[in-house]
Amino acid sequence: MGFFYQALKKESGIEPDVTEESRMDRQDATVATATVTREEARGSKQKFEVKFPLESLVAFLTPPVVDENIVAMEHCRILRTRIREIMQSKGMRTLLMTSAIAAEGKTLMSVNLAYAMSHIENTKVLLVDADMRRPNVAPFLKMKPERGLSSYLQKKHDFDDVCWELTPSLDVVPTLEVDENSAELLHSQRMLDFLRIAGERYGVILLDGPPLFPIVDAQVLAPLVDGAILVVRANKTPYDLSRQAADMLKSKFIGSVLNGADHASKSGGYGGYYGRYGSKEKK
Repeated sequence: MGFFYQALKKESGIEPDVTEESRMDRQDATVATATVTREEARGSKQKFEVKFPLESLVAFLTPPVVDENIVAMEHCRILRTRIREIMQSKGMRTLLMTSAIAAEGKTLMSVNLAYAMSHIENTKVLLVDADMRRPNVAPFLKMKPERGLSSYLQKKHDFDDVCWELTPSLDVVPTLEVDENSAELLHSQRMLDFLRIAGERYGVILLDGPPLFPIVDAQVLAPLVDGAILVVRANKTPYDLSRQAADMLKSKFIGSVLNGADHASKSGGYGGYYGRYGSKEKK
């Protein structure tokens, strides 16, 4: 299915063999619809019920479990471990997921990493869709919100009005599409207030951001966060453009993730282990 493959590559570790052509194949999956509910009690949190299985969500697995998803889940855990180590060592709490160009797999990474992080004991995680030009978190979760980050910034909604609980340890703030002034909204005092409130409530805040090229939004977001990760898609992202993107993030850049690379054959090594593990799970 073209899930992420390699975990964090620090500093200049962007793979040099990526090209402009992508061999990524997509598989269709049937996903049940989900509903948004709000508890009637005063002060209660909005809850969003995700219906599983959910396409491309492999941070944890629900039936039917296939070997490919087990491999992807393990890579997700590797990624979580390395990112958490860096965040803890540098005192980071807010992390921006971005890429050089669109369709590199930022949302895939962001949602799976958010779920994976939230499985760590005593870790409260907030996932924010900060790409107001092309929102993807809500569609990924099969969510149809009427408000989100954009309405918080534009219409002065309260934080709780735009935040939904996915699990007891994971909340999400989606966004609606904004055509023209998204960069100005991200530059605003309201955005600083949003991040301040999030920082008071959550141990980890993950922003699913826009690409660095050709729009300016991600460059506006980068100074507001503690760190940034660059998502690179194998056989698609131009190498020189990836280098430029990493340089643009400057001191906020903590590493890159290679998405969609071919993993080792399951005929031997850990591939065979994953296969046997999957067989045991089905019994």
